[in-house]
Amino acid sequence: MNNSMLAEWIYATFKARVSRATLARLRNLPSSYFSHVDLSATKRRRVKFPQFERELREFFFQNEAKTAMADDVLLLKAQELAERLGIDSTQLRFSNGWLQSFKKRKGIRSHVLHGEGGAVEDDAVRDARLELQELVAQFAPDDVFNFDETALFYRLAPNRTLATTIRKGKKKEKPRLTLAFCCNTTGSDKLDPIVIGTAKNPRCFKKGAAIKGKPILYKSSKNAWMTSVIFDEWLHHFNMRMAASNHKVLLLVDNASCHKILRNLTHVTVHFLPPNMTSAVQPLDAGVIRSFKARYRKYFVRWCLDALEANITRKLNVLEAVQFSIDTWAGATPTTITNCWVKTRILGGTMLGRVCTDTDYIEAVSGNEMEELTAILLKWEGAVSASEYLTVDEDVPVHEPDVIVDEVAGSDTVSQDVQEEEDQEPTIQPATALRHCMELSAFLLQCGEQTDRERRALQTVTALVRETTVKAKRQRTMHDFFTCTTYIFLTESILYESLL
Repeated sequence: MNNSMLAEWIYATFKARVSRATLARLRNLPSSYFSHVDLSATKRRRVKFPQFERELREFFFQNEAKTAMADDVLLLKAQELAERLGIDSTQLRFSNGWLQSFKKRKGIRSHVLHGEGGAVEDDAVRDARLELQELVAQFAPDDVFNFDETALFYRLAPNRTLATTIRKGKKKEKPRLTLAFCCNTTGSDKLDPIVIGTAKNPRCFKKGAAIKGKPILYKSSKNAWMTSVIFDEWLHHFNMRMAASNHKVLLLVDNASCHKILRNLTHVTVHFLPPNMTSAVQPLDAGVIRSFKARYRKYFVRWCLDALEANITRKLNVLEAVQFSIDTWAGATPTTITNCWVKTRILGGTMLGRVCTDTDYIEAVSGNEMEELTAILLKWEGAVSASEYLTVDEDVPVHEPDVIVDEVAGSDTVSQDVQEEEDQEPTIQPATALRHCMELSAFLLQCGEQTDRERRALQTVTALVRETTVKAKRQRTMHDFFTCTTYIFLTESILYESLL
């Protein structure tokens, strides 16, 4: 077929006119021009650093089978490789846009760390479940545990953009934490969650006094990732806890590179789950974490709406996020946890027949939580759907990757000077808190909404604030005492007398 006939065929088939000169030029191009072509591209540009792209592509496909390759890890490897090859940072800018273009050129599809159920083959899942059923059957239900991590954008507003675009003059902001949970099959034993941030000692923690005694373990690392050091420390204490109660338990964890067994475990048998199967066989990934995020984001959106109503412009800080996490984890019921274990079908026995269908899943996992979150999001102008809001941080990396050279040396060490931006806020003085307690009591009294139970609860809170006020108060003159402090206490006493 000559060029004239080809031009006529193209017009008859696609209604597009192509000149004979263009066809002649295209037909004379080498076949390599059309290899690995992206049909959606409008132009074909020559690769500036072919050796760099070839080595980065080889790195991806060599490690793809071992673990899900997150975008952040690929970017870090790209920066490391460029430095080794002597490519200046002004020549190659490692942005998310560059990464997506690179992945498209090399035929790389996105991979996720959690919830990758669509990539798991049925035969492989079936074999993994049978193996796990045999293993789990050797332990009592209360002695089988699962450990898993998740990223949390702890103050991400539910705007339509989900903070993924940079508005003009405003920096993109997605402060994150990594949370790690552990629980047994019956939900009777929920361990204190681990919260990992980037600051070693956030100012809002008041040098640790603010979280002392709370059911939480706060750790820090350079990128707020789980590291081998943090995991080893937690695993050691978990083993000691089981030894103290003389329990031999099974612990199921994914095969992340930071999940290393560095010490002898006397009472814990660690079993690493097959790669790329966490959505199918890991209970915490089968719904417990989703349920947690539904409740957490409900707390956060309510906080935002209350702050807006009260004309409070500051941001949620890490301490408040930690408290929300504590309250949220405490609300995870044994029923929710057991349903998620059942959904994985790794328990065997009589539990094998209790399989949740997809339509039952949300109800079985979170009850009315999705409905409540949806209802509260309706009050937020331009909010995304509840489902989209829950999964926005699902694919964010949470594990220390092997490709980072300096992780072993110092990933778990963060400078004391590293502080989150949200900690830059004025400290609430005890006297101010006491005044607000009095105002709240007066407000409820005048509204007629205060019951005896609520009044006693408010009195308890006020007494706690009063005690803090006395401790924080500096020594004053006798004149200051009678003109200020006595007035506050007498005024409050009169108020309480009116309530009795």
